[in-house]
Amino acid sequence: MKYVEIQTLPGSSPRPRRKKRRRCPYRKKDKGKIRWRHKLRKWKRRKKRLRKRAKNPKSRSSKSSTMTPEQKERKARRKKIKKRKKLRRKKVQRRKHRIRRHLYGSKHRKLSVKSKKLTKAAIHARLRHLRFKLRVRILHKYQRDRALICSAKRKAIQNLKMCWKRARHRRKKYQRYRRQLENFAHRKRVTQWRNCQIPKEKKAVQVHFDLPKASTQRRKETKRVEYERQHPIKVAINAVEMKSEQVHVAKNGKVVLGSLVVCVKEPIVGDFGQVRGRIQYIGHGDQGLCEVRWQSQLHDKGNGSNEAQILAKLAHLGSQNAVRVLFFGQFLTLQCTMISQLRESLQYCLDHEKLDMQSCVHIIQQSFYCVKDLHKIGYAHLGICPGSFCFLNSNPSVIVFNNFQFSRTFESLRKKPEDSEDLRKHSRKTSRARRLPKNLVLPYMSRRQHFRLVKGAPDDYESWFYFCARVLNDGKPLEWEKKEVLNEMDHMKMSLAKYEFVKKYKHSDPLADKKMKQILAYCLSANETNAKKVGYFVERVIQHWVDKLDKRNAPWPWISEKELGKLEKEKDAWEKKLKEKFPEKSRKCNY
Repeated sequence: MKYVEIQTLPGSSPRPRRKKRRRCPYRKKDKGKIRWRHKLRKWKRRKKRLRKRAKNPKSRSSKSSTMTPEQKERKARRKKIKKRKKLRRKKVQRRKHRIRRHLYGSKHRKLSVKSKKLTKAAIHARLRHLRFKLRVRILHKYQRDRALICSAKRKAIQNLKMCWKRARHRRKKYQRYRRQLENFAHRKRVTQWRNCQIPKEKKAVQVHFDLPKASTQRRKETKRVEYERQHPIKVAINAVEMKSEQVHVAKNGKVVLGSLVVCVKEPIVGDFGQVRGRIQYIGHGDQGLCEVRWQSQLHDKGNGSNEAQILAKLAHLGSQNAVRVLFFGQFLTLQCTMISQLRESLQYCLDHEKLDMQSCVHIIQQSFYCVKDLHKIGYAHLGICPGSFCFLNSNPSVIVFNNFQFSRTFESLRKKPEDSEDLRKHSRKTSRARRLPKNLVLPYMSRRQHFRLVKGAPDDYESWFYFCARVLNDGKPLEWEKKEVLNEMDHMKMSLAKYEFVKKYKHSDPLADKKMKQILAYCLSANETNAKKVGYFVERVIQHWVDKLDKRNAPWPWISEKELGKLEKEKDAWEKKLKEKFPEKSRKCNY
């Protein structure tokens, strides 16, 4: 390598003056450092002001001047701008001169003596010398730029600084995005990482060796297998559904719920159930009847623990087809919900009462209102059948749901992990196989439910259609619901029977046949997204069906004459009391 003598560039001194810096006497994170820096800035500003005043002393204005103070101020401002422009122009000229005077092959050579021109190798040697010997970092900014000599190198340094700044912004932005994603994933109980980002376990090195051939002799069975064959194990559905014989409250015993004392007519036995009770008000003669439901405090999705929450949401919605919650709280080790009194279930009415077409359509309409209101608050029932509906005791023409044992929100159905416990099991690295609860064969399940493919609203509409078909079946059970057939039914047989039923359904009454086929078409077209629209069209079909029938004057078949007279008396007494409290104002005008 040819040795190049280090030279000093024209226009720069070999030993530039180092800028004087004041050393801070305090440490990095000391409070005194902040005060010291504040004083230093104050002192620098004062020095700057004094220098400015010394350069531009105030000139005395001539006595003969005719300019106004505003014009003088404008003139001074213009003068200042002109001066700044002139200075900027000079700086640009100087910069061009500095950039171009040492470039190889430049047209604008400013050096008077060509022999003094530096070669490219000399420039690189000079830069190397400055970088390692004279410490370019502590040089004055102007002298450092002069030393770097080449516009391309200066541009590269400038771009590098910008790139670092931009990269830092991008990194911070990405970190903020990951934090937001992590919080969102934590709320939704899912992982924020994709499958490709999750580190996989390293596979062990496979060792291939010759194994002895498997013997054809059957392996001897263990004692456990022999015992299970002799005594087959019965599958428990859920812990809450296992029968318990513990007596919590005896017959005609009293339950204190908050400030209310309830006398129950039957004993409270087991893990869950429902009894009728009478509220005993202190200091009042009148006593009200109510229904008390209880359940043991087991956190399980099938025990109806969200019942009070559902009823409260329906009341907030203003639903006419919902039971009112009188009290919800704890008694001993039981969660108790006290609701207004109900009559017998709809199953009893269908089995024992003879219903005409108007009564059937009224039941269909009322049951549809129950389903529609439940969907409005974001829940699916998933257990619609005649036994899940009841008449209100205070108004027997109104039908309500009497249980929400299998109800779940649409959001929870969309998620794959069914509850937090399942999620916790799946989130482990070594996820163990969990047993699903037994899928019971129920007559009014949708075809999807037979194969554990629950969607929510579409399943409710399909189950509700089978319920409507049962109401219009003249008190007879459906084909797969008959006792002799039901015991032999499994999920596959029942789902096939329902496919055939849907395909061949017809009714003897032409109007009922037409309306039921319209309802069937809407119910089968329902999915997760169009459930509300389907409900709107089904409601219109039912209302048109009601309008086509004659108006009914006689009482409903499930209300006896004695009960009807009692209800009319209560209504008259209520109207009389209302008139006394709010008397009608006279419409006479006084002139």
